[in-house]
Amino acid sequence: MAKVDLSYRMPLKAREIVEAFLSRGGERIYLVGGFLRDLLLGRESHDIDLLYMGNPLEILENMDRPFFPLDVPRGIYRMMWGEYQVDVAAPKASSLEEDLRERDFTVNAMAYSLAGKELLDPWGGMEDLEARRLRAVTPWAFREDPLRVLRAFRISLQLSFTPTQDTLELATRVAPLLSQVAKERIKEEFSLILALSLIHI
Repeated sequence: MAKVDLSYRMPLKAREIVEAFLSRGGERIYLVGGFLRDLLLGRESHDIDLLYMGNPLEILENMDRPFFPLDVPRGIYRMMWGEYQVDVAAPKASSLEEDLRERDFTVNAMAYSLAGKELLDPWGGMEDLEARRLRAVTPWAFREDPLRVLRAFRISLQLSFTPTQDTLELATRVAPLLSQVAKERIKEEFSLILALSLIHI
């Protein structure tokens, strides 16, 4: 882990939100996903992703704010906080490092300890971030969720990142499996891609 204080990079409201979760989650709460990635890039984001190494209900039920489930079996819940959308998830694996390994791209597979002010980057996400490179965490990342094929295109367009050759080849092989993905998820991803395409015209 690398010691770094990212709190000064957050807007005041975002800082208040993560500090509220920190006060309840302690050493078991981590900032992850797109919000952390964008924070490191200096980009504004209103979607805060938190990982709690336990049952998220342990802290959500003590927040004095309404929340609702997104995926109960996987332990994912959402809370709206002003203009911020806060997703709190349980780990997918027995350790933090293995949980990050289950994510899509290395730039999304980092975690920031709010308690220890440390950045955990076991899969080289920071190096790819600095190189503006999009790389799948594992060879099976797309097979676990074929929608990641479209997400790769959207993130590349959104951040002006270049996918690695291996990532492109993996995505191409898995693309036919998109037919198995729920149409609503595909529609949402296509809408985001279309909006980004219009911005870049």
